[in-house]
Amino acid sequence: MPVKQRYQSFRRHCQSVRDRFERSKPGIGFWTLAMDAAAACPSVILAFLLVLERADWPGEIRTVALIGFGYSALAALVFALFRVETRIWRYYSRKDLLKLGGASACVSAIGGVLLALAGGFGVVALEFAVVQGIVFVLLLVSFRFVWRGMAGRTRKAPAESAERVPVLLVDLGFECGLFVRRACRPSSGIVAVGIVAEKQAGRSVNDVPIVGGLDDLEGIVSRLEAEGRRPKQLVFTRKRPEAQVQEVRRVVERLGLSVCELPSTAEMLRAPEAPAEPITLSSLRGQDARPAIDTTCIARSIAGRRLLVTGAGGSIGSELVRLLAELGPASIALVDNSEFNLYKIDRELTERFPSVPSLPSVADVRDRRRLAQIFDEVRPEIVFHGAALKHVPMVEANACEGIRTNVVGSRNVAEAALQAGALAMVQISTDKAVNPVNVMGASKRLAEVYCQALDVAVGRGEARGPQPTRFMTVRFGNVWGSSGSVVPLFEQQIARGGPVTVTHPDIERYFMTIREACELVIHAAVGGLRTDAERGLVYVLDMGAPLRIADVARQLVRLHGKRPDDDVRIEYVGLRPGEKLYEELFDATEERMPGPDAGILAARSATGSYQEVSAMLGRIGALAEEGDDGRARDLLARMVPALGGVYRRHDGQAAA
Repeated sequence: MPVKQRYQSFRRHCQSVRDRFERSKPGIGFWTLAMDAAAACPSVILAFLLVLERADWPGEIRTVALIGFGYSALAALVFALFRVETRIWRYYSRKDLLKLGGASACVSAIGGVLLALAGGFGVVALEFAVVQGIVFVLLLVSFRFVWRGMAGRTRKAPAESAERVPVLLVDLGFECGLFVRRACRPSSGIVAVGIVAEKQAGRSVNDVPIVGGLDDLEGIVSRLEAEGRRPKQLVFTRKRPEAQVQEVRRVVERLGLSVCELPSTAEMLRAPEAPAEPITLSSLRGQDARPAIDTTCIARSIAGRRLLVTGAGGSIGSELVRLLAELGPASIALVDNSEFNLYKIDRELTERFPSVPSLPSVADVRDRRRLAQIFDEVRPEIVFHGAALKHVPMVEANACEGIRTNVVGSRNVAEAALQAGALAMVQISTDKAVNPVNVMGASKRLAEVYCQALDVAVGRGEARGPQPTRFMTVRFGNVWGSSGSVVPLFEQQIARGGPVTVTHPDIERYFMTIREACELVIHAAVGGLRTDAERGLVYVLDMGAPLRIADVARQLVRLHGKRPDDDVRIEYVGLRPGEKLYEELFDATEERMPGPDAGILAARSATGSYQEVSAMLGRIGALAEEGDDGRARDLLARMVPALGGVYRRHDGQAAA
């Protein structure tokens, strides 16, 4: 940094210190600074006692006292510059101690230099400065640790700590020791009853005994139960191979235990009270966590560009906005019809990424004129279309609204992107669009087909805009923990004591995390920007094997320390209107192709000409605008099978 900038930065810092003193009233920070400064005086007296060997010591008391007061004033100034008083003593960390030591060293060094220049005490000035600095630091650290110990004894334990959850830890190591020391304190709601390790049985870590190896897990639990310390959770303190986790889970399920894993070491250091976390989705899927897509090339394509996200306030849209903001775009336009959701994500973006301008707009994608106005003002280069109605029974009961949002809204966004000269538009779709049997899936299928046909038409010159915009579709399954998914619903039902409602014992779904979904969306956008990318493709994430919803429900019950069917009942309520037992990622008419990266696939399908598809969307859009629910369903039932789907009216009636 140039000298001029350093000087200006120093001046700004001094100004902020001065302003703080001018604005602040004597509060906790003031008294902390006063106590620290006052400690400099006794440190000076003790240092003189240790360094000086003079018979006339009593005659120098006045001089020593004046020097002590001078050191106190100097300490107040230096500590204010270092902002030492802003650190809370109860939560002092290594970084805080280093800052405290640095400020103390500055006080001692400056004081020693001033004494030497003043000619006082001759050659002992340097020795005095060293001794005074050591004594000063010891006094300050002693104050803080005495206070921390007193605060720890007087702090009240939370109400729920009366029933602390007994846990059994697996694996020795730094993480295990950290968890035992910090998370299993009397103030927390967790107590460690034993550590499972292959070796060193009979020894202990902070009075927590090492009770044996994993091969004797049933015997360990039986012995602890006989001692009145039966664990409710088995906590992995280190990552283990998923195959081994699955094997252990089969054992602990018989024992009625839940399986958890520790947060990262960084999270435990930052939040000592952080509890163990449930085994992740990757464990439930029986496969290792999917590696994150390399963002190096993605960042180069996103950085400095104007972006627009529809549905920006939803669970997927908001996570997409966060990931995009990390890549350094020129701006992000946020579009959502929920004022509150839009306010939340706009505020978060402003606070976390102040260098990325956010442009919030309350708008409905069904409003073509409003979209055209926004696109004309923003002139986005890349558009991410996530706005949709996605709840299957809700859309089934409100077919026209689902068609207006998912079909007409997608067409409006695509046309606005084309007319605004966007480089690319990415539409977020769903596996329910494959061989759809409900209005939601069928409407998303029409939106897929329209974007595919438009992408091909632009490439052929049949549809024109300021430049040849790319239109990509990204298809994936259920998003783990998103709004409207089964996971939050199951969590609420378990909290109420059950029952947990599952539609059918054999129902299965594909699952992925929100981050995986958003990374796929961003990657599709970047892949579509390549000049050699084929037009008219649908990108699909290789999601592994689907999960049985009943198994997910039972595992979530166990993760809450309860037994399925005993403590919390699993109730089967029957399939809802328009619901399938199994979902698919490809239909029979689509040709599977390798995607741009490992784990990403592509599908090529015959969609018909852009003119035909556009005309079909115009007809069904008009019926939906009129609110003619029956005729809109009939037309949907005729259109989707012609496009490779199997949709029929869910009430069994044939299309007219």
